[in-house]
Amino acid sequence: MRLLHTSDWHLGRRLCDCDRYRTFEQFLTWLTDLIAEQSVDTLLVAGDVFDTTTPSHQAQKLYYDFLAGLQSTSCRHVVVIAGNHDSPTLLTAPKSLLNALNVTVVGSPGERCDDEIIALHDGAGALQAVVCAIPYLRERDILHYGEHDTLREKDEAIARATALHYRRVVDRALELYDIAPNIPLIASGHLFAAGCTTQTSERNLYVGSLGVLPADTFPPEIDYLALGHLHHAQQLNGIAAGGYCGSPIPFDFGENQDKYVNIIDFDGKLTEIRKIPVPHFDRLRRIEGDVDSIVEAVGELVRAQCDDWCEIIRTGGITGHNLKEIVDSLTQGAPLRVVRICDASFEAACLTSSDTTQSIKELTPSDIFEKRLARASDLDEETKRELRYCHDSIVYDILHEDVHANR
Repeated sequence: MRLLHTSDWHLGRRLCDCDRYRTFEQFLTWLTDLIAEQSVDTLLVAGDVFDTTTPSHQAQKLYYDFLAGLQSTSCRHVVVIAGNHDSPTLLTAPKSLLNALNVTVVGSPGERCDDEIIALHDGAGALQAVVCAIPYLRERDILHYGEHDTLREKDEAIARATALHYRRVVDRALELYDIAPNIPLIASGHLFAAGCTTQTSERNLYVGSLGVLPADTFPPEIDYLALGHLHHAQQLNGIAAGGYCGSPIPFDFGENQDKYVNIIDFDGKLTEIRKIPVPHFDRLRRIEGDVDSIVEAVGELVRAQCDDWCEIIRTGGITGHNLKEIVDSLTQGAPLRVVRICDASFEAACLTSSDTTQSIKELTPSDIFEKRLARASDLDEETKRELRYCHDSIVYDILHEDVHANR
């Protein structure tokens, strides 16, 4: 069986208030063509199909048009799980219709483990693989109040409950199906595993070590682990096969790594994993320096007729230039798209002034809390550590319970 693993599409996500529907459409068209060319049997989307729980009609149209287009390919099965950005209710609303298209969506864990177990059959009806389609697990899904007394115990309880959920679903899959040596057991997830790295667009979701799960969360019987949530493709320490395929397109100017989808060939339980590079449908470019170096860099891109999306950050030089006017005059009529201009040198100067403060838009909640904590000279270091943990827990809970409201 040939499986394609992808995740974190975030359909509808904007960049500096600019929509990227054309980019999303180009990716989904490319993905459909890849599935056809590679004769993919099964597509697994490991969460965050949409960027918010209330996606636009245009974002939903992209998704459903893509699913409909798969009917003309070799893909017999599509498995989609909800991520923390998705609305489980919205994803599963057309469940009966999607089932007719061989699309199975798991939005949230059900009362029975069976709801998260999917048997995949080949064209002759023989069992080809079993998928433990475990979606993003919200605290309310797996943890009952009263199981913890302190914030640290609550975090540990979430980790234990997540591991127990995986164990129960895998055990039930093994009980339901005769998973012979030639039948792979595949599992999905949408979470943050220990030892992995985040990118700029994800860092506001994680405070300290909260919400980070150890690698032993996942039962060893899993032959391939298809994870979503982190946008940088990476493998888990201690996991033989699987990990994060990453997001297919960059979502901010700090994401400059190549993007991939994974294609996995199963010969029995043995797997061969290929990372397939995703084309750059639009390029995000960050230009930093003084005014002269910015003018030179922008001029080169304009002369080359580049259509990149640019973030310009002035980091030095003499103040007083109107950087936006200079850039606008250079790029007028050119395909280059400048979506953000920031004068970091001016902001740095403001920070040294006694009567001027940094713009709150440039600060995270943790930045603001640390500034307030630094002024609390009457608190000892142990108290400050406890207060940091309390603050981190609150921020983590808010972001993960209603992540779209933070956008």
